[in-house]
Amino acid sequence: MRKKLRMMFVAIALSWGFWASGASAALIQPVLTNNGANWDAIFGNNVVLGSFSDIFDVIVPMNGSGLGASVVSDSNVNITSFALVDATTSTTLASGVAGNISSLNYVGLLDVTHSYQIQVNGELKDVRESGSYSGNIQLSSVPEPETYVMWLVGLGLLSFTLLRRRADI
Repeated sequence: MRKKLRMMFVAIALSWGFWASGASAALIQPVLTNNGANWDAIFGNNVVLGSFSDIFDVIVPMNGSGLGASVVSDSNVNITSFALVDATTSTTLASGVAGNISSLNYVGLLDVTHSYQIQVNGELKDVRESGSYSGNIQLSSVPEPETYVMWLVGLGLLSFTLLRRRADI
């Protein structure tokens, strides 16, 4: 009897574990990768079955000077809200408009010590059975101090050249 109860408990626990892990398996979490000039990632949900409120953690690999993101849904899904949130301070930094296509832009410092999230809320249209959406993120890096020095040196050389030409005339 105990053995049967133990086996039933294990079977229930395993089936619940598979169900719980399968519930969020459709979410594609973003992983920012460097493409040379910026950092890019994709995210989305392949199995929308009703109203949803999806949160995607965005790990900023270095300080950034801005972030752009967009989300596109298939014809079955209506995006009701789309936002970039600083989870450390609970502040909404940027938001997009509702619809099948939404985008947002944030111009400002993204601190590597803060936690950020992309929040997507929506619902299935009419009596549809399922749907999906996908999105992308692009993080702009903060120029290094050497970049500013090169800009200033170039501006100085340009000014020197212009002043020298004016003196020759």
